[in-house]
Amino acid sequence: MNRSFKLFSVAGIDVRVHMTFPLILVWAAFQFGVLTGGGLSGALFGVIVVLLLFGIVTLH
Repeated sequence: MNRSFKLFSVAGIDVRVHMTFPLILVWAAFQFGVLTGGGLSGALFGVIVVLLLFGIVTLH
């Protein structure tokens, strides 16, 4: 069973993420937004951090 989905393809190589990746985004938003008292801007910061980390690892 394949538990990942394709985001895009670069030079014939599929970039896929596991189906639990959105849970990491929700977790980061909760951590930075609710637990630290950052509100909406903190939640957005958490999501951006996770997406930047994903982008850096993908480029590597």
